Amino acid sequence: MQPLMILADENMLNVETLFSNYGKIKRFNGRNLRREDLDQVDVLLIRSITKVDQNLLENCSLKFIGSATIGTDHVNLDYLNSHQISFAHAPGCNAGSVVQYVFAALAQSGRLTELLCGNQKLGIIGAGNVGGLLFKVCHQLGISICIYDPFRAMVEPEWTSWSTLDEVLNCDVLSLHVPLTHDGAYPTYHLLDGQKLAQISKDSFIINSSRGAVIDSKSLFNLMQHKSWQVALDVWENEPNIDYDLCQSVTLATSHIAGYSVEGKTKGTEMIYEKFVQFFKIGETDKIKPMESKWSDLTWNVSLNLAQNLAHLILSTYPIEKDSLQLKSLHQSQLAQGFDQLRKNYWQRSEFNQYRVCGVKDAHHIRCLKALGFQVKLI
Repeated sequence: MQPLMILADENMLNVETLFSNYGKIKRFNGRNLRREDLDQVDVLLIRSITKVDQNLLENCSLKFIGSATIGTDHVNLDYLNSHQISFAHAPGCNAGSVVQYVFAALAQSGRLTELLCGNQKLGIIGAGNVGGLLFKVCHQLGISICIYDPFRAMVEPEWTSWSTLDEVLNCDVLSLHVPLTHDGAYPTYHLLDGQKLAQISKDSFIINSSRGAVIDSKSLFNLMQHKSWQVALDVWENEPNIDYDLCQSVTLATSHIAGYSVEGKTKGTEMIYEKFVQFFKIGETDKIKPMESKWSDLTWNVSLNLAQNLAHLILSTYPIEKDSLQLKSLHQSQLAQGFDQLRKNYWQRSEFNQYRVCGVKDAHHIRCLKALGFQVKLI
């Protein structure tokens, strides 16, 4: 095979390790890719911030595009199909990372204790890789859940007891996990518009780690002036030019990094590498080696109850308030640039499965830790 010219997003991990045997690798800023950058490029490796459409690809020589992300709303798949450009993405690669983000938000806000005690109910919109995993973990923890996904409900009606959107909106905590779509039977663009947002109880907690435009930002900001909502936003309309006032007003504000764990980003690259190898018929000479587990030990505090211990351990692995303070501290004039810099220079966050908890004896406590993904050192 002739050496390939490979263009890769600067925020992708392990590209050189996996792809360097097959040609020359050049890195690029995901928001600033232009048509002229693709001259003589065979392979394009992107993340979610690069819009791939006819304007970018017209008369290019690309053979393969890989997006190390779970969504595809940034890619014109019809155009790729009509021009015989192979496409691969990484559904589910960062599901564990996003679930970690949600639990960190719950722990930071104090809602985790209420949910574990049965005093509140969690509503999930979207039962794909992320929402489905969140549902599974919450179910194992004994948390009361409502889940809404009309597409999955049609094909898997027996998977769970499905809820309506209105029922989910009545929950105490609402977590969104849907792709961004503009048409079809159930479009998600402004799924939570002013009318739907107004249905949500004044004391609820809204978490959005899916796509910014799933929520009508202007309506959200206006209603927040009259509600006692807690709100955690990882995704925003018009990124990176996000609404400064909204950013300052929400409880937790982060720079689209919910899925940015080391494991999530690495798995995303590995998944598109597998499709790359298949497409170019490279064979089995360079097998992907799984990441080695180098657990960090955490200690169970016998003087704390279950909810307190879990909240402490969750925030020990991911102190989410640190990410929020970094974004909120940016001056309005530097917000867009700072938003992208926080993503580019994101710290090495590891998921729950990279931590081992020591000193826990109770069987129920062990089950809860394992449900979240923690390793447990048995005494």
